[in-house]
Amino acid sequence: MRSVVSFNEGWSFHEGFGQRLLEAFDAAKSVSLPHTAVELPFSYFDETSYQRAFTYQKVLRWLPEFEGREVSLVFDAAMADSVVYLNGEEIIAHKDGYTPFEARLTGKLVKGENLVTVKIDGSENPDIPPFGGRIDYLTYAGIYRDVWLKVTDPVSIRNLKIETTDVLRPEKSATIRVDIANPEGRSFSATVTATLKQADGTVVATAATETIGSRTTLSFGGLTGIALWDITHPTLYDVTVELRTEHGSDRISTRFGFRTAEFTPEGFLLNGKPVKLRGLNRHQAFPYVGYAASRSAQGARRRHHEDGAEVQYRPHLALSAVEMVPRPMRHDRPAGLRRDPGLAAYRRCRLAAGIDRKRPPHDRARLEPPLDHHLGRAHQRVAG
Repeated sequence: MRSVVSFNEGWSFHEGFGQRLLEAFDAAKSVSLPHTAVELPFSYFDETSYQRAFTYQKVLRWLPEFEGREVSLVFDAAMADSVVYLNGEEIIAHKDGYTPFEARLTGKLVKGENLVTVKIDGSENPDIPPFGGRIDYLTYAGIYRDVWLKVTDPVSIRNLKIETTDVLRPEKSATIRVDIANPEGRSFSATVTATLKQADGTVVATAATETIGSRTTLSFGGLTGIALWDITHPTLYDVTVELRTEHGSDRISTRFGFRTAEFTPEGFLLNGKPVKLRGLNRHQAFPYVGYAASRSAQGARRRHHEDGAEVQYRPHLALSAVEMVPRPMRHDRPAGLRRDPGLAAYRRCRLAAGIDRKRPPHDRARLEPPLDHHLGRAHQRVAG
């Protein structure tokens, strides 16, 4: 089974980048993630202060459970132009500052201490979106989201894609596409099972299949008594997918809803019915720390929204949506579906806020389903 644990503590931080930081750990300044490269005043600051290179270091000690397994670091996001090194060797480069990426360490770890070095650069690079055009927000440098140490068996679940069909009919269906990770190209025979449950744990349906390939699909058909997700009753279902091979096992659980969502010339339709979208815009920038708000701070803001504007004022403002603009949200707060208080969440295309302003307005916005490829979360087709 997989293990995914926080890798946020025990980092050192340095302004600039150089060869010495690839060769030895320097504990001059200890920091925890999420972290902003430059702490800024509340207002009237020079945005060029963070437009330069910075370096993060951490020592990863060999653990017995690494033997014969896949080991990687998953970065939820870092701003920007990131390069990850292990013991001085470049592992991966990831230019974008808003999407997650994974650094595979398998086969490169030594038994003992391993030096992880991450270089980032907050400079405005026209080759990296959203730069290259006009943007109306700031791009604070730093490893501003969580980092995870992921350990799996050699063959594991890479990703899930859930699609719902016949949503508006009495008997509904759903399919789960299971992508299998096998980076070493091993021969295997896999049994894949899926269990669909209500929120209270009641089993709704099960499915199973066998495969020797990198992808397989399981289906739930003839589902009756299924409640639709809507703003008034945001019903979600839980699904657990298990993979078993001669090389080990893996399990991933996620949740999804049965609903259709469509933008039409006549307006937005949810489950075939018109819904007026009125809502709030939720940016991820915070005073002083830029993008690097901790989970507790994000939770405080979320509680403020859910206990405040998004709930208490909902009867007065008729709020039904929240715009996650212009970046993907944290993996633990997937957009697209909300169980409580029942808000339709969508993400405005990041390029529409930057170099792609010529696209028509109706093409700049789309409902964003739950997505986290690297930690094995699922993404769901929006229109059922």
